[in-house]
Amino acid sequence: MIHQLSRATSYLTTYFVHPISGELVPRSRATGFFIRVENAVLLVTNWHVVTGLNPADPSLARDPAPHLLKAMVASKDGMLTELSLPLYNPELVPLWEEHPDGPKVDVAIYPLRLGLEKHFHFVDIASAEDDVDIKEMIAKDVFILGYPFSRDEMKEGFGEDAPFYLPVWKRGTIASEPTVQLGKRRLLIDSL
Repeated sequence: MIHQLSRATSYLTTYFVHPISGELVPRSRATGFFIRVENAVLLVTNWHVVTGLNPADPSLARDPAPHLLKAMVASKDGMLTELSLPLYNPELVPLWEEHPDGPKVDVAIYPLRLGLEKHFHFVDIASAEDDVDIKEMIAKDVFILGYPFSRDEMKEGFGEDAPFYLPVWKRGTIASEPTVQLGKRRLLIDSL
């Protein structure tokens, strides 16, 4: 049985449009998760994923900015599907929302079109563990879910049937007092 939190994550790939050929060129891979709010499903990922910029120094861009995001999701008929999500509208206005502090809070939220839930399963990360009372305290174990390997790396290392669309769970530890603010941040974790 697959854990509900694993089902709430999504393997993401960003692409840019090649300026000469017009072909989609893979740029990066990332992790996203779904959260349900009233009348919407949101895909949450990082600001650096949708912008292609380094949050520590956004002026250090080397590669073209991503134009498209593909998210792996399960369809209602049980098929694994890639949703293609443009990152900009025709006027080049971003289709995601970011924190007012931009790169300082490395979070981006992409609202999914209404009606997609008729065709796809989006497991809400907030409800995946609703019955668990999580107490934040220093030295407590936490898990970080993500995709450290590309689809090709998973297939090369673990075989053609490797489930690249399921996250790897990495153990970490709460490394700062949760009630003490560090700048505008509240919680640090330590993990390899």
